[in-house]
Amino acid sequence: MANLHRKVARALRSEGWVLHHQGKGSHEQWRHEDAPDGDQISVPSNVNKTYTAEGIMKNAGLPKNAYLLSRKALKSRKQGESDRSD
Repeated sequence: MANLHRKVARALRSEGWVLHHQGKGSHEQWRHEDAPDGDQISVPSNVNKTYTAEGIMKNAGLPKNAYLLSRKALKSRKQGESDRSD
């Protein structure tokens, strides 16, 4: 299976998560830019399994298939949520 890290990182970035720092070993620490208390998740740089990618999405509060969506779909999903909150 292909490395899913790029897809996971793209989905996280599109939802406001930023790479905070390199953690231990192959893990990266990501924080949400709007969270004052610094919500943080750990993302391995060698995501190879779909269930790992889905777990990361769940921890980030995203749909488990968010890493599979295209940039366009992620953008329209985000705009749809902001339209509903107005």
